Amino acid sequence: GMRARLGFSVAFQVDPGVLLVDEVLGVGDAEFAKKSSAAMKQRLKSEKTIVLVSHNATTIRQLCSRSVWIESGETKMEGVTADVLKEYEKFISVRS
Repeated sequence: GMRARLGFSVAFQVDPGVLLVDEVLGVGDAEFAKKSSAAMKQRLKSEKTIVLVSHNATTIRQLCSRSVWIESGETKMEGVTADVLKEYEKFISVRS
């Protein structure tokens, strides 16, 4: 948990042109999740690019305007987040 917090903090302080975030919002306590989500939202308002890798549909809905659904290494769909998640959720419901 502490490594994820440190990595997240360093990445935001360095201010790269493109930031790759891999499930970091799911690590740590509720307070860290709230702070990291707020930092991501602020970053998005500044027109910076963030690539978020996540399985959490709620987080994706809140933070992403565009999404790519990758299944077994194959791109299944890309586009507006609401559209991609709708198709992904259909896929999951049929598969269950």
